[in-house]
Amino acid sequence: MNFIDLFPVILFAAVLYRCDASNLLSSAYHDSYLSQASTSQLRGLFAIIVVMNHLYQMAGCGILFPIFTRIGYTSVGFFFFLTGYGLMKRLVSDPEYHKCFLRRRLPSVLVPYMLACVVYWLYHCVRGTNYSVADFVTRIAQGNPIVTNSWYIITILSCYWFFWLSIWFFRERPILVVLANGVFCVFYTVICIRLEFAPHWFKSIAAYPVGLFWAVYEAPILERIKKSYYLWLSAAIVFFGGAMVIQMHYGNMSSPSVAQAVFSNMTITAFVLCTLLVILKLRIGNRFLVYCGKHSLEIYLYHGMFIGLARPLLADANGAWKYFLVVLCGSFAFAHIVYPINQRLLSACRHILRQQ
Repeated sequence: MNFIDLFPVILFAAVLYRCDASNLLSSAYHDSYLSQASTSQLRGLFAIIVVMNHLYQMAGCGILFPIFTRIGYTSVGFFFFLTGYGLMKRLVSDPEYHKCFLRRRLPSVLVPYMLACVVYWLYHCVRGTNYSVADFVTRIAQGNPIVTNSWYIITILSCYWFFWLSIWFFRERPILVVLANGVFCVFYTVICIRLEFAPHWFKSIAAYPVGLFWAVYEAPILERIKKSYYLWLSAAIVFFGGAMVIQMHYGNMSSPSVAQAVFSNMTITAFVLCTLLVILKLRIGNRFLVYCGKHSLEIYLYHGMFIGLARPLLADANGAWKYFLVVLCGSFAFAHIVYPINQRLLSACRHILRQQ
């Protein structure tokens, strides 16, 4: 095993610590599989996978390299699923959600993103490049944001805006909200392809309407699944494996295409289904995942900065392990510092908005 492969092994050993697998051989299920606490820890898990994906992409070595370079975007897909699921669950429980939606939801993403813009501006200034506000906007329009990996944040903000519009018209009929947002995702994908944005902009977007749909029909879906759980699990795994094989072909295309979008999002849907079925039986949860979930947005936003800082280490034949160590330690430490700043800014922003 390459030495750098120890990093993900250690991290995932920490993830699986205190994992509860007692329901695997029984008829019991974890009814809180998508509770707020569970989804926060899942965000932490998939944030780690995303970071590992980007680390391996840059390092280009290690036994686990082919695995992480294939599953990184599927992890982002589960973020999209959780977003859709959370939005629809809140809408179903609160008919007046449309009146306060933007005031409550936008700051939670926009404020950390604006702070990240400031941090990345300072980071590039120190390295000799002084970006203007116009540069930040232009780079987003070109599909290459200055804040590394922030395409996800921009896409989520777009989803928020359209969700808000859709619930003003269809809030009393949730299935129409699902359909409207599904159509939005199709148009979003077509626009990304026409603008020749990198495939990661649209490869996992289908998980968002899947999350909306799951929130609406969760009870009848689970009722049917529990009648033949292992049959559904086997079918989902086969679906995911087949979709992954097909996607591997289209994923290697040099330019974005409709076929690439279709098969990538099929893979995402299959991955989401597999994950949901697994966590119905297998409960993960410990202090490490609680911490990662709490800081997942900050880890996601800033690990790209440390990848840029540590990249020169890869020039050394034995520098890959130093590169992994610097990025992981730097990302987690910086996320720990930035998180309370984000919370104070969010608190101030919400206080101002409540007075409007």
